[in-house]
Amino acid sequence: MLASRRFHLLLILLALSFWLAAAPRSPAGEVRLKNGMTYSGTPAELETLIKGPKKPNPLPTTSYPIWMVSNAWQRVFVPRRQVDSVNRDIDLSKSEVFRLKHKPMVGASQSIGVVGDYLEKPRPFDEHGVRIVKLRLGARKPEVIQGITEINPVYVKVEALNYDWKTALATSSIPVEILDPILRKANGSNDAEHRMKIAIFYIQAQMYGPAERELEAIAREFPDRAETVRKAQGLLSQAKALDGLNELKLRRASGQHRFVNAMLRAFPVDNVDVAVLREVREMTEEYDATRDRLSHAQVLLAELQAELGSDARIAEIAPRRSEIVESLSDSNLERLDSFLKLAGDSKLLPDERLALALSSWVVGSANAVTELNQALKFWQARFLVMDYLRTPADAAMER
Repeated sequence: MLASRRFHLLLILLALSFWLAAAPRSPAGEVRLKNGMTYSGTPAELETLIKGPKKPNPLPTTSYPIWMVSNAWQRVFVPRRQVDSVNRDIDLSKSEVFRLKHKPMVGASQSIGVVGDYLEKPRPFDEHGVRIVKLRLGARKPEVIQGITEINPVYVKVEALNYDWKTALATSSIPVEILDPILRKANGSNDAEHRMKIAIFYIQAQMYGPAERELEAIAREFPDRAETVRKAQGLLSQAKALDGLNELKLRRASGQHRFVNAMLRAFPVDNVDVAVLREVREMTEEYDATRDRLSHAQVLLAELQAELGSDARIAEIAPRRSEIVESLSDSNLERLDSFLKLAGDSKLLPDERLALALSSWVVGSANAVTELNQALKFWQARFLVMDYLRTPADAAMER
């Protein structure tokens, strides 16, 4: 009875950690860049990276152009202009932690000093979480025996057993085929409770393949836990879906619209949270609306050109219109915003509306004009600039 309660408690902790992880996860905070990358740790503002006597005197008004994000295994410095948002909130979610004990060896109190280069590539950790590292410290070439003392979903604490030296590694940097035996040896048990701890750990570490295999193995080897495993598999599906959605958002921000559109339409719906599915549906509808606007813009451009009839400028307009139609995509449709917003304005003549499209494509929607001759001059200037840039630098007279 006690074991059953403890097992269900683990499942509750799994659910709790998942729902808390739906918000940005971090040990103490998070800095998100404009390109979508996220660094977790403790955020701090810096005036400069220069330390000591060479540090410049502070200005009357102090500015902090640099963000530093520090955690147990790294420090990252990023320019403020590249930062999109900063979250200083401490994450209180429950993480599965595995602790290993190692017996200190002779010399464990001796400091290793400043760490230099590796003499050779570090050997992998064995199933007990121990490895040998050979360093180059000037004339010294110490052989350091390291042992893992703690494993959590974010980082791994590592201590030297024959020196006084502590460090850490990102959990994701350790291959799962090396990490898995260490987790199984962590408490010397192979019962269902410990196996579920491993599965939970893998979900929290976003190692979904190992988590799925572990849950399937638990269901096979412990049939009486089938219902609990089924619930955990549902949470695993939700975690995978949430990560998949976040990746699609990142790819959309980088302009991979064709890929994102295709993946949204193949997005899994079983055991997926309603909020995630709602976002997927909204993104899909946005792509459908963009596709309709693309088609509408292409038809409008053709109709407006036809309305000009025998205008002498058609020979110059036609290839420009064709270039726009062929190049038009999800990534650049906003360049025609002014044209699409005013395309139905009956006060504008066909040549004025067409001028909006041609000019906004070259100089941007905010600088669009309604004078067709001026729009065509923009294209002429564009061709001259492109021709100049393509001309070899040593062709001075031609340039």
